[in-house]
Amino acid sequence: MIVLAAALVLFIQSAFDTNSSIVKSCPSAAVKTTSSKYFRVLQDNCFLFMTYDTVAYEIAKTKCQDYGGNLAMPKTKAINDFLVQEMKSFDKPRPMWIGMHDKVIKDRAMVWEDGSHVDSWGNFDWTKDGLFGGGEDCIALDPNDGKWHDYGCSKTGILSRLGVAKNTKLPFICQYSVKKDDARKMNRNSGKTRGDEGGCDGVENGSQVQSGDDDKM
Repeated sequence: MIVLAAALVLFIQSAFDTNSSIVKSCPSAAVKTTSSKYFRVLQDNCFLFMTYDTVAYEIAKTKCQDYGGNLAMPKTKAINDFLVQEMKSFDKPRPMWIGMHDKVIKDRAMVWEDGSHVDSWGNFDWTKDGLFGGGEDCIALDPNDGKWHDYGCSKTGILSRLGVAKNTKLPFICQYSVKKDDARKMNRNSGKTRGDEGGCDGVENGSQVQSGDDDKM
């Protein structure tokens, strides 16, 4: 009984410490709007998994930018794998918007939301979606295969008016820069922090996080 009580105290303390790290590392305005269980920290990035908010691409981007961030940009396999892993920790994982599109008419090349061109490391799904065509200009990350899939994201254009390309609504992932002091502290530890309901746990040792449906951003 004493051992069980001691373990419970350690668990609660660990949850409190990790939750405190998320509160300090992620944008305070964003943290105040939703449960900490939707936040994850990886090295110098804070990610917000808006699993319960299903919106069009441009609205998702605006919501992320409202708190000084943008849609997530997994520019490396390591970050992409991390996002997929965390997407699967929520109930009923489904594709989520990330910050990539080919909406620039003059070149039709895939670009990240920060304006840089996408250097693909083979993560596009070329077999199902017909990338770079069909009026599906924005990218979502699918947790089932870890690949980038294109979806409709415009209300304008001939294909949209014909009903061929839809302005798809999906949940989304925001990305924010961790405050510098907290980034150094996080990098000295595991480099990963996950939020949890009523607290948080480390990614590798924590229990599975469940997704909520009633939180608002």
